[in-house]
Amino acid sequence: MVASPTVRVSRLTTIHSLKLDMPKVLVSDPIDQVGIDILSQVAQVDVKTDLSPEDLIQTISDYDALMIRSGTRVTKDVIEAGRT
Repeated sequence: MVASPTVRVSRLTTIHSLKLDMPKVLVSDPIDQVGIDILSQVAQVDVKTDLSPEDLIQTISDYDALMIRSGTRVTKDVIEAGRT
């Protein structure tokens, strides 16, 4: 169950610690901040728009999803690296 950000789970644990259970999304192309804000409601979001293809391959395994527009080229190597 995913709680809203205002729900208090216990005296010492708030929803912010539950964010660890949220999917991690890498945004590799520029998108409007509104989009980032909306996505951040359901996922941990990292914006890294200047990754080289090699850096993307090194980084992608840390994420559950990749959000792109037209700037990032998702190659077979990127997909394979994301499966590990």
